[in-house]
Amino acid sequence: MVRPYDFVVELKDIDIDDKHHVGEPAANLGSMVGKFPVPDGFVVSFPSYFEFLKHNNLDLKINHLIGAINFDLHESINQVASHVRKLIRSSKIPDNIVKAIMNSYEKIGNPKVLVRTSIITGDLDQNAFEREYTSHHVHGDSSLVDVIRSSWASIFTPELIFHRHKNHIDHLKTSTSAFVIRLADPITSGRILTADPHLNDGSKVIIQIPSDYFEFLVDRIGLSIQRRAKKILEQPQVIIKNTSFVSPNICDYEIIALAKLGIEIEKHFYFPLVIEWVKEKDSIYVFNVTKLDSYGKN
Repeated sequence: MVRPYDFVVELKDIDIDDKHHVGEPAANLGSMVGKFPVPDGFVVSFPSYFEFLKHNNLDLKINHLIGAINFDLHESINQVASHVRKLIRSSKIPDNIVKAIMNSYEKIGNPKVLVRTSIITGDLDQNAFEREYTSHHVHGDSSLVDVIRSSWASIFTPELIFHRHKNHIDHLKTSTSAFVIRLADPITSGRILTADPHLNDGSKVIIQIPSDYFEFLVDRIGLSIQRRAKKILEQPQVIIKNTSFVSPNICDYEIIALAKLGIEIEKHFYFPLVIEWVKEKDSIYVFNVTKLDSYGKN
């Protein structure tokens, strides 16, 4: 259970009910620790972001800047958005938060990590906006701290500022959390869809690998495998920087193992899922789980 004043929390101490403190992706992963293959990690929770704003008196500065925007002019929004992001990136993170981040990073062995952020507010649509907030292969505590600060700045893109203005959402009550997981040397990556959203079919599990033209359909009962050309799901776009994933073909028994893993994780959450996975050496790890929202819709 995450307490309101916890700035940094280990993934193993997070449960599904903590999503309002750490974001839904981190809460989903935390609920899986000890039951499924989840990498070591931790979360810089949303109170740390508010503490950062308070420490640097940024709430007043940001409010003043946004109040000066002429929302009828794109250039005005762009200029202020750029100024706010620069202001956040150049501000100091409080020492106690930096120390907590570095201690948690040391506990997982100071590895290469994946950093992801979630916007926490009453308006969940903000997480679907294209943002430069995902970074693979961050290595070193100083680099990690810089990436987390940049992830905080990412909620002030022109598009997000305009969205909040149009929908009467308070910019300074919109918070963000960042979760950090060990992701050292992946050799293959992909997704598991525990239902077919295109055919509204729950009898198949779909295994996708980015570099493969085909996707693999595994029958839940007989575990037989079929291939078909990929169809593009409507997913939020994410800019991924510093990524060097290689995705060679995988064996049939690994495809079946991934399908079985997807079925077991679906039982944990009770609804169809999109599960992101990586393979490191001979081990499969799950690093993101989201609801397959398009399943069941006509």
